[in-house]
Amino acid sequence: MAVKANKSSKRKRSKRKRKKHSRNWLFLMIASGVVGVLILAAGLFYVNKRLHHPNVTINSTNFPIRGIDVSSHNGVINFARVARDSVSFVILKASEGTSFKDPRFDLNYSNATKAGLRVGAYHFFRKSNDGRLQADNFMRSVQGKRLDLPFVIDIEDWGNDHFVSHSSVMQNFKDMYNRLDQYGVRIMIYTNKNGYDKYVANRFRDASLWICTFDEPGSYSNYDWRIQQYSHWGNIDGITGDVDLNVFNGNAEQWEAWVQNQ
Repeated sequence: MAVKANKSSKRKRSKRKRKKHSRNWLFLMIASGVVGVLILAAGLFYVNKRLHHPNVTINSTNFPIRGIDVSSHNGVINFARVARDSVSFVILKASEGTSFKDPRFDLNYSNATKAGLRVGAYHFFRKSNDGRLQADNFMRSVQGKRLDLPFVIDIEDWGNDHFVSHSSVMQNFKDMYNRLDQYGVRIMIYTNKNGYDKYVANRFRDASLWICTFDEPGSYSNYDWRIQQYSHWGNIDGITGDVDLNVFNGNAEQWEAWVQNQ
């Protein structure tokens, strides 16, 4: 009887192992499928954006001042070649959240200024992070550097924290804005049309606006903008791959007056 019981116990353990193995295999299959769907969706999103938002054609007579914005994701940049490709200014990612500093910011700043470009810096605002600490991180990251453009707070939903209440986001954003204001620096806000309506409209009137929209500059009148980011897929000499393209809202004289006022 003991032998039979032992054989029965082994059969039960074997069945449990097969069931566990089947469950693990099923889980892996489902997880792989989910990852595959997400990758496919991201690819389709990118292709759709490129198909439906081609590069905007800029009237160089009305908008002669062109610029780019870059981060470490753009890799090694030859700013001398960039400057020769009709680019007047570059806005560099400096920081993000409460502690992150872009690893290429210092080098990008040094090379861009040597190339004679006007240089600005932006901070990617994390919606769930304390705004005062984010402002302090921004200021630490740019310490000792002269910026030609206002200090930019980049507020957007893409790639940002989720499940944060609107009231909490606004409190953190106001805290960061006010903290930068206490530092005595000029401020510019970067966002898209949706972000403008959610976070900026009828607020922060002393800040300049850097708007992201794939429309022809000047084709809309409800945004008092200084800089427009009109493409994510620009080709600029000295940079490998796509780069964000921008244009200043004004002529060369207005550009110089605005920069000198910083």
